[in-house]
Amino acid sequence: MSIFDYIQKFPPGPYGTNEGDIWSGEDSEIGRRLKADGLVMIHEVFRNEETGVCEEKIYNVAENNPDPAMQGFIKAAREGVAKWVEAQAKAN
Repeated sequence: MSIFDYIQKFPPGPYGTNEGDIWSGEDSEIGRRLKADGLVMIHEVFRNEETGVCEEKIYNVAENNPDPAMQGFIKAAREGVAKWVEAQAKAN
């Protein structure tokens, strides 16, 4: 499937509903508890390969993971918070 076919079939929605959208849950009550234990709660949207439907997954990663790729991942999640908050504000 070309990118153009893909976009037609799966038009982008609000942030937090699209494959690849990522944000941190550190400011939630649970996220603050996890942060005290050295973990970062991450929300990420994946496309279910069987159904084609986007699904939000929540998982935790060690904040002090020395892998530069993991640190970049945590940074991207933290930067995604503002986009997610804005999308939520527009939806309500």
